[in-house]
Amino acid sequence: HCQVTKVLFRNKTAVGVSYIDTHPKNERLTYCVSANREVILSAGAIQSPHLLMLSGIGDANELQKFNISVRGNLPGVGKNLQDHILVPIGSSCSKPVTLDKTNVETLGNLARYLLLKKGPLSSPILEAHAFIKTK
Repeated sequence: HCQVTKVLFRNKTAVGVSYIDTHPKNERLTYCVSANREVILSAGAIQSPHLLMLSGIGDANELQKFNISVRGNLPGVGKNLQDHILVPIGSSCSKPVTLDKTNVETLGNLARYLLLKKGPLSSPILEAHAFIKTK
């Protein structure tokens, strides 16, 4: 398994990443790879800011606490984290009023959606959600 450990820079431009690879013998080897064009950081709501901070981009005071060389003092990195946790809730219904295949996936509903952008196929299915601040 491989895991990116930091973004590599030339001046202020990201040019690659370093990563560790755990071999079958449990040896942890570090590799560096460079990009031909650009580096796209897409590691999710938690790992993306983590990688930026490991690479020296973030709140300078926080980075210095961990002996990380500061490349860019951006205090907002890693702050205001809003991960979207989903809790699916299922229920059963004895009447044919739900959005299931038998009463939704029909030619009539498909035509209604394609021509008028109306009907059950225009529903986002998830009709309600909430973002709750816990602190």
